[in-house]
Amino acid sequence: MCGIAGLMGLQRRPIDAEIVRRMCATLIHRGPDDEGLEQPSPHIALGHRRLSIIDIAGGHQPMCNEDRSVWVTFNGEIFNYRELRQELKSKGHRFETSSDTEVIVHLYEEHGTHCVERLNGQFAFALWDGERLFCARDPIGIKPLYYCAAGDHFAFASEPRAFFAIPGFDPSPDTNALLLYFRYHYIPSPHSAYEKISKLRPGERLTIERDGRLQLERYWDLASDPVEDLEDLAACRDALREKLGAAVERQMVADFPVGAFLSGGIDSSSIVSLMQRGSNDRIKTFTIGFPEKDERPEARAVASWVGVDHLDSLFDHGSAAGVLPDLLDQIDEPLGDSSLLATYAVSLLTRPHTKVALSGDGGDELHAGYDRHHRVVQSLRAPSLLRPAWSWLGRHLYTNPNPAGWHALDPRSDRRWPERILEELEDSRHSELCGPALREAASTRKADPIREEIERYAHLPALSQVLAVDMQTNLSDRLLAKVDRASMRASLEVRVPFLDIESVRFAFRLAPALRLHGRQTKGLLRDTMAGALPPSVFAGKKRGFGPPLKHWFAKELRGFVQERLCDSVAVKQGILSRRGLDSLLAGRRNGRIDGPGVWRVLVLETWLRASQERRFAPIPVDRHEAVSSMSSAP
Repeated sequence: MCGIAGLMGLQRRPIDAEIVRRMCATLIHRGPDDEGLEQPSPHIALGHRRLSIIDIAGGHQPMCNEDRSVWVTFNGEIFNYRELRQELKSKGHRFETSSDTEVIVHLYEEHGTHCVERLNGQFAFALWDGERLFCARDPIGIKPLYYCAAGDHFAFASEPRAFFAIPGFDPSPDTNALLLYFRYHYIPSPHSAYEKISKLRPGERLTIERDGRLQLERYWDLASDPVEDLEDLAACRDALREKLGAAVERQMVADFPVGAFLSGGIDSSSIVSLMQRGSNDRIKTFTIGFPEKDERPEARAVASWVGVDHLDSLFDHGSAAGVLPDLLDQIDEPLGDSSLLATYAVSLLTRPHTKVALSGDGGDELHAGYDRHHRVVQSLRAPSLLRPAWSWLGRHLYTNPNPAGWHALDPRSDRRWPERILEELEDSRHSELCGPALREAASTRKADPIREEIERYAHLPALSQVLAVDMQTNLSDRLLAKVDRASMRASLEVRVPFLDIESVRFAFRLAPALRLHGRQTKGLLRDTMAGALPPSVFAGKKRGFGPPLKHWFAKELRGFVQERLCDSVAVKQGILSRRGLDSLLAGRRNGRIDGPGVWRVLVLETWLRASQERRFAPIPVDRHEAVSSMSSAP
């Protein structure tokens, strides 16, 4: 993975390439191995920070074609680049490197903006062809891309911090976006926390002409392919094993050994099992545990069963105190998922051993792994007095591979269906923390991207609709954003085989009864991996990856919370409610602390101060000593 940035002067306005160099300097943590800057014309400059993974010697960016008429700066990996390379060579294209980046340049020459539809990967890139700038984000939204179109300039970058290097950049917060942050605990695309910055949605491409004409288009979404036409249990079990195994094989391509995060749960354990099955050498896996919630024993059991080299560490309040201030101070957009801290810790543990790790992210969204996937479906059509009986009936329908009984659960005749999804996704208490500035934003009734996505998939059957909304909102803008930010801070690339585009397309053709086969979440995945993993993996309850903030904020980190929130800038600016903040902190004093709630407020307050003071400095690259105090397993 890498960091990219660029600046375009509209109406042929010349720009200073040194600005782009300074933008890239803020992204050094994303690419500590190399830097590049190119100015193909006086009014466009492209920059790049590189984490070298494939073709270490020849993959310098920005990269161009033979006559230097097309330039690209690219963040991510293209997993089908070898097949595309051979296809393009057969059509006469000449390659100077063995990098996946060069494939994008020649594919654009062949297919124009439709080139992005041929890519299997996790990516964000910007390409200049002499007439227009073309930007794109991968279909699932694994890698981010922010942009700012203001005045006579257009700018893009991997993270908002880069825009602070542009003279005159306005860091004013977007109150509507912050309202969404309190409602959903993250800021959904296309919004960002800043009025002047937007971000591409998953599967979206952007073109901007020299005169400033900008066009946005979704080139792919989960409604693009057929759904729910696969019903044979045995055939689907075999197909899932083949699809996921092929995805793992594709994503293990690198110029050095690839490791994996291992929690001991079904998703990460499945990935590790498939990795080891396809490797001649023992792969390395990594786990962290907390004293109050330790998943290391489960991970060790899986590691022993599969036969991998395993390393784990204990992350306690002392470890948290060592990294938390720096982590919060460098968050350039609020993200309310407290497992950011845990993901950062396991990334720091992993990075000294490899530059690339695979994770199990996406398994819940693809294979119905959340309790709400049961709850929402069971209550779709049932009158309130009959919902207990309907719940019982729904559970028994899951055991039947024939999905005919699910027609009664079709949401298309239920007018309250969008509201019911929103009830599951939003925090009903969000208004308690909103100050007058956010309440005013709420009164204007601006568009809600989550509701837009719900309506976008309204034609899908019940379970597919829930999963599609999860995939295109919560997964991309919260969970994957968390992994990208945490791992990139540690200069580590994380790949997600469950979200390989071929795996996603297959999973969204499964009948609901197969997804919930055996009355269990992720029923088909469990059935597929039976025998490849220890029985304890399937018997254990689902566990989150969040640190025990309830305990830490009430005791060891109590003073840290008090110091950060005692004189709240967010309250002074009307973003936070004084009454709501006092109520939240009163719970902390009385031992009834809402750990995730305090985290969200801490993140908001720290981000607001840093953005207003314009102090998002480059993140130091060598931070691996931050985990030196963790106790490692023998």
